[in-house]
Amino acid sequence: LLTQPAFFAVNKNVDQKNDAWALDKNSFVSNGAFKLSEWKKNDIIEAEKSDFYWDKDKVKLEKISMLILTNEVELNMFELGELDIAGSPFSTITVDSLEKVKKDKNFHIKPYFGTSFLRVNTQKIKDLNFRKDLNFSFDREKITEHILQGGQLSSSRLIPVEKNINVPIIKKDYSQREITLTYVNNDRTHILAQALQRDLKNNLNLDLKLLAVERKIYYEKLSKLDYELAISSWIADFDDPIDFLNVFKYKDSSTNNTGWENEEYINLLEKSEEILDLKKRDKILKEAEDILLTEAPIVPIYHLTQNFLKKENLEDVFIYPSGFIDFKYAYFE
Repeated sequence: LLTQPAFFAVNKNVDQKNDAWALDKNSFVSNGAFKLSEWKKNDIIEAEKSDFYWDKDKVKLEKISMLILTNEVELNMFELGELDIAGSPFSTITVDSLEKVKKDKNFHIKPYFGTSFLRVNTQKIKDLNFRKDLNFSFDREKITEHILQGGQLSSSRLIPVEKNINVPIIKKDYSQREITLTYVNNDRTHILAQALQRDLKNNLNLDLKLLAVERKIYYEKLSKLDYELAISSWIADFDDPIDFLNVFKYKDSSTNNTGWENEEYINLLEKSEEILDLKKRDKILKEAEDILLTEAPIVPIYHLTQNFLKKENLEDVFIYPSGFIDFKYAYFE
């Protein structure tokens, strides 16, 4: 946990003098392998090797240029040899591009410690049986393999595992109901929403209305519980199940946004904080996850991945499951 950016050292004098120091290249101070040398908003960020870094002799790159581009321009520039790396974790390769990009020898898939799920507003959808049925209403494997195509792992669990976990599809008749699915308006969530719409109609005879909104409006709706179902995701800050489970610990927390709370669930999470035996702790957290999935304020869909293109001669770029990228040891052959 202490290795996360939130705990990185900050220059005390700079921070006390100017609380907006991090927003201007002229006042920005860092202590890593590279230092900020150029920052043109919505255009380019450049970092140069720092002569003051304690381990500077192991840093091979002299400069890193990060361009702010549209997805289409980014891929075109990579194909033309004008970029050395494209895609995650800086940007997203669109679903429309994946079929072609996956054939490129420079294409890579890395795990991402995150999960995509349906968030359920339990204040509006109070029928527990219906919430449970949602879990068995769509084909996760078809969604990951044939629609998203980015190596995602289909799963009915919240905490990421390194295998597909699918459940049987059921047939029910909810023709008397109509539910609205809210999601951020982008290509990946839109095709996912369409796939869910088809499956819920075919398997539950449920009419699912789609509501695509801008990101700001989406989060406003979540915080106000102004939705019924929403396509959501969570990417953990550190590699531990508790960072997923704590999201739904209290119904009034800013991360929950389902209106759901369970006393036994809370007690298990608090109990896990007192257990040093890792196997016993994992068992407690598994019990908590089971409660969450049984109560169904969320319905997991798949575990995330990072898709990116990297030139063959660019070596030792480390991309971690948390979404961080490290260029300290990077070099060109």
